[in-house]
Order: sequence, then C-alpha cells, then structure tokens
Amino acid sequence: MSTEARLLHQMAMLDLQARRTEDAAVHLQEGLLVALQAGGGMALFNGLDCCGHLCAATRRFAEAITVWAADAAFFRHEGFTEVPFYVRRRAEPLREARQALGDAVARAAEARGAAMSLDTAADLV
Repeated sequence: MSTEARLLHQMAMLDLQARRTEDAAVHLQEGLLVALQAGGGMALFNGLDCCGHLCAATRRFAEAITVWAADAAFFRHEGFTEVPFYVRRRAEPLREARQALGDAVARAAEARGAAMSLDTAADLV
C-alpha cells in the first residue's frame, strides 16, 4: 500500500508538470487515502509535499506554505532530515508564495503549519 501511495503521489506531480491540476488533485487524494490506510509514514509526508505543490500551482499560496511547514515540522519531529531534492524542488514555488503573500502573512501561514498535528494536516489536505 505504501508503494501504491507513493506512485499516486508521483502521478500527481507528473500531472502538475503537465498543468493538469484537476487530475493531480484526484491522484493526490487517492494517494493520501491509501497512505492513511497503510499507517501514514513516509507516504503521508510525500503527500503533504505534493499537496503544497498543488496549492502553489493553483495559487493558494497560504495553504502551500502551511502544508510545507507542517511537512517540515513532522520530518523534524520524527528525527528525519528533509531530502535535499524535495527542498530544492519547492524552493521556487515557496519563494513565489512568500513574495505573493508578503512576509507577515507568509510567517503566519508557516507558524500555523508548524503547530499542526498530523491529523489536522491530513484533514487540511
């Protein structure tokens, strides 16, 4: 099930690259449901990252920052270091989101995400 969730999230990212946000949303939702059934873990973290990209692609910048901050906080809480590839991949959309929102709103969104429980983040997604 974890592999299925990971592949659905990869399909969502491919959909985003092809600018098919509706298809990406469907694959993301399916992937998150499978990840939750499988017990969460890395598949859930990958889903949160993917959700941030979907939010950024649909110009829901506050939600993107919130989800990415939650994802980063969960990684730290679990004792993991974020994968550099993922950090680099979201650098530009994160910069764009911060620029669009302004510092105060971006910081508030980041604080909101960092304070979320995993269940709350999953509900948000």
